Amino acid sequence: MSVRPTTSITAKIAVPVLLVVALLALLELAEYHSLGHIVDTEVAPSRGAAILSGARIFLAVNMAALLGVWLLVVRLLRRDVSEPLRELAGRVLAETGGEDEPGERTPAARGGTAPAGCDSGAGAEMETLRCGMEQLVHEAKRKEELCNVYRTLDDQRRLAEAILESTTAPLFAIDREHRIIAWNRAMAELSGLGAEEVIGTTRQWVPFYPSSRPTLADLVMDGELAKTGSYYDTFTVDTANEGMVRAEAWFQALNGESRYLFFDAAPVIRNGEPIAVVETLRDITERVRAQDSLRLFSRAVDQSSSSILITDRSGTIQYVNRKFCEVTGYTAEEVLGQTPKILKSGRQPSEVYQVLWETIAAGHEWQGEFNNRRKDGTVFWVNALISPICDQAGNVTHFLGITEDITSRKQAERELVKKQAELVLQHEQLTSLFRQMEHAKLEWEQTMDCIDDMLALADSRGRIRRCNRAFAALAGCAYPEILNRDWRVLLREGGLDPEAVESESGEIYHEGSRRWLSLKSYSYGNGSGEVITLHDLTSIREVSDQLSAAYLELKETHSQLLHQEKMASIGQLAAGVAHEINNPIGFISSNLTTMGKYLGRLENFLALQSAGVEEFAPAGKREEMAQARREMKIDYVLKDAHSLIDESQDGTERVRTIVQNLKSFSRIDDSQASWVDLNECLESTITIAWNELKYKTTLKRDYGQLPQVKCLAQQLNQVFLNILVNAAHAIEKQGDITVATRHEGDQVSIAIGDTGCGIPPEVVNRIFEPFFTTKEIGKGTGLGLSISYDIIKNHNGTIEVESTPGVGTTFTIRLPVGGDKP
Repeated sequence: MSVRPTTSITAKIAVPVLLVVALLALLELAEYHSLGHIVDTEVAPSRGAAILSGARIFLAVNMAALLGVWLLVVRLLRRDVSEPLRELAGRVLAETGGEDEPGERTPAARGGTAPAGCDSGAGAEMETLRCGMEQLVHEAKRKEELCNVYRTLDDQRRLAEAILESTTAPLFAIDREHRIIAWNRAMAELSGLGAEEVIGTTRQWVPFYPSSRPTLADLVMDGELAKTGSYYDTFTVDTANEGMVRAEAWFQALNGESRYLFFDAAPVIRNGEPIAVVETLRDITERVRAQDSLRLFSRAVDQSSSSILITDRSGTIQYVNRKFCEVTGYTAEEVLGQTPKILKSGRQPSEVYQVLWETIAAGHEWQGEFNNRRKDGTVFWVNALISPICDQAGNVTHFLGITEDITSRKQAERELVKKQAELVLQHEQLTSLFRQMEHAKLEWEQTMDCIDDMLALADSRGRIRRCNRAFAALAGCAYPEILNRDWRVLLREGGLDPEAVESESGEIYHEGSRRWLSLKSYSYGNGSGEVITLHDLTSIREVSDQLSAAYLELKETHSQLLHQEKMASIGQLAAGVAHEINNPIGFISSNLTTMGKYLGRLENFLALQSAGVEEFAPAGKREEMAQARREMKIDYVLKDAHSLIDESQDGTERVRTIVQNLKSFSRIDDSQASWVDLNECLESTITIAWNELKYKTTLKRDYGQLPQVKCLAQQLNQVFLNILVNAAHAIEKQGDITVATRHEGDQVSIAIGDTGCGIPPEVVNRIFEPFFTTKEIGKGTGLGLSISYDIIKNHNGTIEVESTPGVGTTFTIRLPVGGDKP
């Protein structure tokens, strides 16, 4: 703003005028002073009065002139000062109002109005100037607030970009020209392409497809949702969110790996038009593979040869397999929602079902037989195993029933009972026939000498009255010498012990002739006499002994085969369970490792965020966030999260060790002898038997340096398991079990000792016999040590036992290092 030059001109004119007026006044005062001098010198009074009167008039004129000049000067000064001020106020109003032209002096001159509270009349320039300055200050404050808003929006934009970059879900965004405008860190990790390689390009297809083709985001941007089916087999269009599409597919070479992704694309709309599309991806490979495994397991259950049904805790049927429908005649739809009562035949007492329910409700297994009824009314028998299914807290949630149709077996049992009744009847008939034959012998005594059996007829006091030649030959006396002799004394003299025979009938051994004889005594004539017969059973006894030995051997072999099949099945089950557990343990361990990395990233992000808050946030906000951090225990949570992840990693390692020991124990693939470390075999067996040992035993290991031993590891594991379990059973409350291994020349020895009750001396030599057991009835089969003895024998080894009642028992096994498989 420029100042007009009138002020300087007025000043230049006013100053000389004021000087002239002042000079005249001074001259007048001087003259007046001289007048006083005249008066003092005695001038004539008339002349003095005239001079004085003239001086007064001149002084008045001069004062009037001086006043006029002064008013003129003030007028000129006011005009020169007010005009620039008025012009300055007009310019201020023009700047604040935005409509004034530079040539307009005042709002009144422009035909407008002054701001509220401002006087628009003459002499109000200063007030107008004040109002304009206040409006300028108001505009400055408004602009400062807008700047603060812009800064806040910029901070929010940066925060949104940081959140987008730090989110764990891979995503990217494209603009209208299909150029990539966002590519977060998770997307870079998934695809192997960094943001700097793809931002601004149209290469969004590169990580997913071998050649250029539209992605889901491209289809959404072009509005070609109808073409989605030609590119993706599985997709859905979201009806709630217009324009959003979801799809899923396998990608065989995504960053060098085969992955199954679930992804969706949603448009960003402005003014009714899409300006960008955001595509978000999620890796669900492990879940899809787990679903495939579950689907395979479901098919295996459905195709099982056993009937399987699952009920909830109240007994309502929730699942049945195909075999159940085949056996019962019901369809799955007919039984789902029902209870197993639809199969009741009414032929079993209610107590059976009451015991069943009490057993499974307490969390225990129940096994037994049911007489059920099919849909067509026919009755059938099943052998059922019902087990509770518990959740992670150990609460029973469902029940699993596995049944086998044993109708044919029951029919066979009935046939067997019928056959047994027929045999009893035949036996009774044979007994009757035998008695008739005995009577015939009494009647035909003269024919007795012709038979090989030794016969004698005695009176009521046991004195021999008659006998045949065979009897005399056995007694070693002539016929006359035998008469009237007590037949018991005579037999004792001949080397037989008739007192060993109970109830006048039994078998005795003749040492002289090495024969087994069947001694029988028959009374006749109302007790007046008796007939004594001795029948040679030597050949029959030999054949019977041979048959008994063969039967025992066959029975033992059959038991061993059954046991081996059972152990093979258990081995297969153990290996299968170990394999199935390894899969989830693998991805659990991997997820825990990844979670640790993600936690580190979150800690870094929180540290950066805290630093940003500390630097830029107001003091009140900083204190509020610090208080919230303390109340939520963020620092403790971050620290404890690392501990939880470490503990979970340790748990997975422990599970992996148990699974490895389980696989080592099973060794189902070892069909031939192989070189193994017996210390490792013992460790894996201890892991399997730990449930039997941990509560009441203290296990002491004393392992020596052993060479590799050629053997069947699975069979030796069974031997070790039998001995360890027997040792645990021998300890009633608390005791020690010691396992020691040594290398002795070309042999290795394994000693397993316990501080249990010991074995009585009279039975210690029988513990390896088949079916012999010192346990209570129902708690042992007597086959464990027998099978163990045969396994060690087949490995060309030995097994010895030392036991002291009340002190303990030690089993020592010695095996050749290079033993061959039998």
